[in-house]
Formats: sequence, structure tokens, C-alpha cells
Amino acid sequence: MSETRKAQFAPRTLLLAFAGIAFSAVLLLTLTPLAVVHMLEHHLTSSEIDSIPVISDSTILVAAASFVLALAFASCLIHFWKKSLLAPIREINQLLVKNGDLSDIEITSLSNGNLTTTARTLADAFAQSKCARNEAERFRLVAEAIDHSVLMTDTDGYLVWANPSFSEMTGYSLEEVIGRKPGHFLRAPESEPSTTAAIDRHIRDHKGFDTEVLNMTKDGRRFWAQLEVRPVFGADGQVINFIGIERDITEDKRTEAALEANRVELQQRIIDLQSAKSELEAERAKLASSANELSSAKDAAEQANRAKSEFLATVSHELRTPMNGVLGMAELLIDSDLNQEQRDHASAIKDSGESLLVLLNDILDLSRLEAQGLELETVPIRLADIIAAVTDVMRANANDRGLELKTDISPNAPEVVMGDPTRLRQILFNLTSNAIKFTDQGSVGVFASLDADKGGNFIRIDVTDTGIGISQEAQARLFERFSQADSSISRTHGGTGLGLAICRELARLMDGDISVESTPGEGSKFSVSVPLARPNEDTVSPATDDVSTTQSSSAGEVTDSWRILVAEDQPINAKLMTAIMGRLNHTLTIAPNGVEVIKELRKDDFDLILMDIQMPEMDGILATKVIRSSDEPWHDIPIIALTAHAMAGTRDTYLQAGMNGFVSKPISIDALVHEISTVMSGAATNGEDIQVRECHEQAPVQEKDTPHAPPSDDDEAFLADMLNDLVEEDDQTAA
Repeated sequence: MSETRKAQFAPRTLLLAFAGIAFSAVLLLTLTPLAVVHMLEHHLTSSEIDSIPVISDSTILVAAASFVLALAFASCLIHFWKKSLLAPIREINQLLVKNGDLSDIEITSLSNGNLTTTARTLADAFAQSKCARNEAERFRLVAEAIDHSVLMTDTDGYLVWANPSFSEMTGYSLEEVIGRKPGHFLRAPESEPSTTAAIDRHIRDHKGFDTEVLNMTKDGRRFWAQLEVRPVFGADGQVINFIGIERDITEDKRTEAALEANRVELQQRIIDLQSAKSELEAERAKLASSANELSSAKDAAEQANRAKSEFLATVSHELRTPMNGVLGMAELLIDSDLNQEQRDHASAIKDSGESLLVLLNDILDLSRLEAQGLELETVPIRLADIIAAVTDVMRANANDRGLELKTDISPNAPEVVMGDPTRLRQILFNLTSNAIKFTDQGSVGVFASLDADKGGNFIRIDVTDTGIGISQEAQARLFERFSQADSSISRTHGGTGLGLAICRELARLMDGDISVESTPGEGSKFSVSVPLARPNEDTVSPATDDVSTTQSSSAGEVTDSWRILVAEDQPINAKLMTAIMGRLNHTLTIAPNGVEVIKELRKDDFDLILMDIQMPEMDGILATKVIRSSDEPWHDIPIIALTAHAMAGTRDTYLQAGMNGFVSKPISIDALVHEISTVMSGAATNGEDIQVRECHEQAPVQEKDTPHAPPSDDDEAFLADMLNDLVEEDDQTAA
């Protein structure tokens, strides 16, 4: 039925209802008076009334009058009702038919005040009804369109409605779940019991709640849902329903679980890092402690190394000083008028002393190599001179053992090369000496050529022998320090096992090496391969080998006579120098220290000073500085250092201090003669103007037991004052 027909039907229904009521009232009003009149007339009781068979005429008349009155009353009542009630209803009905609603009608335009009130009431009712319908429609549209599951239950929690998303999420159709509690078919068995109990408690208490539950679909798939439940209240404020919204948060839970796992892992890593940090800090503290210990150990090692160097310097000096007397006197004794037995005894003394000297030199070289204090010089040298110097010295030993000593230099080897003649000669001396020592018959050879295997500037020198040979096992340790091929060798042939080790280290210091090839019982071949570059065309002439040169310089060949001042505090060495210089026809004056040297220079003229280094009162270095800084005519007198110190750099140190030459103790007569000839020939060439080195280089470390430390490089005023003091003291003494 349409809204318009409903509006027209309503007044008619009301009119019929009022008509029925009016008719009933008329009958009641008509019959009641008749009955009353009849009872009054006959004064009847109720039982009598029931038995009355016939109504009287008066009764009928009264009834007719009453009926007429009732009709009149009913007619008036119907007219009133029609005017007062039906007319307003009809007017309102017409408005409804016309507008379909009372919400937008101007109520005050109605003709009747009662009608206005009624219209307002109806309008409010219609508005509320329409609003409720609109709200319900909007809720339905939203609930059906939303992706989340929306469900409605009664106050006891039984499902009364759900949106389509509920079925999509759970797999249940609405018909399957209407009238059932969602928790009975949705909750997974592994859901937390506390969560289930909390949901039931909130439903009983008619309270809303938010929670997360583990649900299960119809096919058994688990999913996590975020559940939001709110109560719905009626007009009287009482809860009439519950509305619930479920959102699938399974992915969120997985992400949360992954994040939690990452958080736990990160936390564990942080713990591990903190632990590692603590360990690193502990390790750093340990390393710092170790570094401090290493630093202390380094300082201690450096101090020990300095102490060792000082000890070696002291030992070297203290050993060389008496050896100088032993070897020097033995050499003088050999040159004197002796019978053969006496000469043999003197030669044995000299040989023993020289053996001690070789051992001492090996120990010093080893110390220098360990301290990396051994420096090489690079000067032009002739290979032929180096080899000749070695073989000339070794030839006598070879002849004594009945061995042939052969030499050969390949045409492809350069005549002049750049290198350290002293160290190269030392290597060849050691290898040749060993070859002769371990060969009973046959020959020993020294051969030089370009190293074809390495090419370039590498020179190869082979030292061969036909001796006892070396086993493969022994070759492996042959170049180790203090090692020999066989322990019996040291008993048979002597030696400390340092020679070959030092030779290899010297060769490697030259960027070369030493190798060995040997067959037991057949002989050995030691090969030295070192890079020796060719000199440039403008390079000075090759250095003359000291040993070979001194072979041609003997005491008998010196024809010049010099006035020589010798600074020497040891009586034996002074006696030795007196004997040597006397045999060489030189005039000799002995001064026990540097102070006496200055005094002697002021008293007499001298051609040369042989200056010992370590002396009391004033050492040789300081005395040389005083001499060179003076204004006296003897300020440029040639000075040759005589020292038992043989550590690295001593020669350069003395030359830088202003000396012109250097001879180490034990003094070889031939070496001394050669150095004197060299220095004095330079003096003769330059006349009075002997070229001396200025004292502007750093002085060496003060030697042990020397009372006066050398002044600083620029302290010439100090030297001049010292000289003046010496002059004044000498003048006072003379006076």
C-alpha cells in the first residue's frame, strides 16, 4: 500500500470507530432508563425482575423517548467529533498527501490550535522515524562496504547479523552462524584462555572492549584478529545489542614477530658488541700494557745494546792494546838476528796473535751486523788487485801444505768496478783460508767472471778446492752462526764457526749472496755473487789495495827521515813505537797524553804526529781539535790516528776530527809505513799547506776513562782558551 493511500485510509477508519462507539452509547442510554422505570414502578426485586414476562406501555414510551434522546446526543457527539477531531486529521492527511512529510511544513499555518499541537507531535515522530531509518541504512551500507568483519549480537552475545566481509574472512555463511556465539566457532584451540575469559566477562557486564584473538576459519586456517566491541543502547538507556568489528592482523603479527625477532637479535648483537667492546677494551688495556712492556723492553734492549757496544769497544781496546805489543814485538823479533829455532818460536807467537786478532775481528763484525751498524763504502776497485792481495797473502799457507793456488779473471769481467774493497777482500780471505785449511792435497782456485745467471752488474767469484767436501746435511747449516759441518772440524782445524756466517751477511749487505756446491771426498765450490757496478768515466782512479801496496813497502825501502811526535800512554806500545821508528831511521819523541803533545809542539818542531786516541788528561780527539784551532805554525801538522778501537765508523770519525790518516792496533809495521808514506807524500806535494779537515763535524762519543769530554763543534773559543791555559801553564813551569 502506498503512503498516500495509507494517509487516506486512516481518517475513515477513525470515523467508523467513532460511529460504532456512538451507536453503543445510544443503546445503553435507551435501555438503561427503561429498565430503571420498570423496576421503580413495580418495586421489584432482582429475582422478580427476572421473572417479568411482559414490558408495560409506559415502559415502552419511556424507552422510545430515551432512544430519541440518545440519537440526538449521538448526533451531537458525532458532529463534535467530526469537527474537533476528524477535520484536523483530514487536514493533516491532505498535507501528507501533498508533501509526503511533515518535517518541512510550516506548522503554524494550520487553522486549529489543537491541530498545530498534533501536527508538531506527528512531525517529531515522523522525523525520528526517518532519522532512524536513515541511520540504519547508512550503517548497512557502511557495514557491507567495509573490508573488515562487522557483526551484531544480542545482549547475551548471540549473533544476530553480520556483513559479507565476515563470511569472506571466516568462511562461514550467515545462515550457519545466526544464533550462535562467535567465540564458540571462531576461536582457535590454542587461544589464550585469559583472553577468552575476558571477552565473556565484558559481555556479561555489558561493557565494550578491545583485544586481539587468534581465530580459526571454517577450513581450519589460523588468523589473528583485532576485535573492537561496543554496546548499543536503546531509548531507555539500556543495552540492546553489541556491535563488533574484526580486522585481520595476521600480517601485522608476522611483521611484529619479525620485528621482535630482529629486536631480540639486535639486542643480542648489542650485548655481543658490548661484550666484544669489553673484551676489546680489556685487550686494548692488555696491548697497552704489552706496549709499555715492549717499550720498556725496547729501552732495556737498547740500553743493553749500548752496553754491549760499549763493552765490545772496551774489550776491543783492551785486547788490541796488549796484542799490539805482542804482535809488534814478535814482528821485530822475527826481523832481528835469530837462529832458526828462535825465529820459529817468534813466528809461532805472531801466528797465534794473528789468530786471536782474526777471532776478535769476527766478533766485532758480528756485533756490527747485529746492530746494523756496519756501513759499506763504494769506491772504484780493481778485481785483479783484490784477488792478488788475497792470493799473495794466502800463497805461503798453500805452499806449506803442498797445494797449488790458482787464479783467473774472465775477459768478460770488468777491470774496474764500484764496491767496498775491504769487505770484498774479507770475504775472499775467509773463503780462501777455509779452502786451504780443509784441503790436504790438490789445488785451490779463485776465479772471477760476470754472473751469466743473474746478468747485469753481478760479478761472480768462485773459490774451489779439492778437499774433504761437505755433506748435504751439513750444507744446510753451514752458514749458521757458530756452526760447522762437523764438530770434529773445530778440534782438527780450529775455528768458531763465525766466518762463513759473517761472509754471507756481508754479501747480502751488498745485495748479493753466497752459495755452495760440494761432494764429500771430492771438494767444494763456494760462489760469491754481488752487484758491482761499472764506474763512470769521471770517477776517480781505483783505490789502491792496502795489503798489496804494503807488500812493496818495507822498512828498508823508507829513505826519508822524519821528526815524529808519538802520543802514547802505554809503556809497552811506546817502547814498540820507539823500536819501529828507530829501525826506520826516524827521530821519535814520546808524549803520554794530549796535554804533553801541545807542550812538545811548543818546544820543538815536528814533521808528523802519531796520535793515540784513548789517553788520560786529554784524549787524541780533543788534542787534535786544540791543534787545528790554534794560530801556531804547527796547526796544520799531519796527524795519524793510532787506536785500538775498531768499531764501525771510527776511521771516518777521526778523519772528520781533523786527522790525516788512521792505523788500527795491533799495528802492522807495513801498514804503518804505508800510511806514513801516504800522508807525508801528500804533505810533500802540498808543501807547507797540508790540506786538513776542519773541525766542524760532530765529535765521537767520549771514550771510557777519558777525563776531558770534547767540546761542541762550534766551540772554537773553548779550544783557544784551553790552548792559552796550556801555554800559560807551560810558561809558569819553565819560569
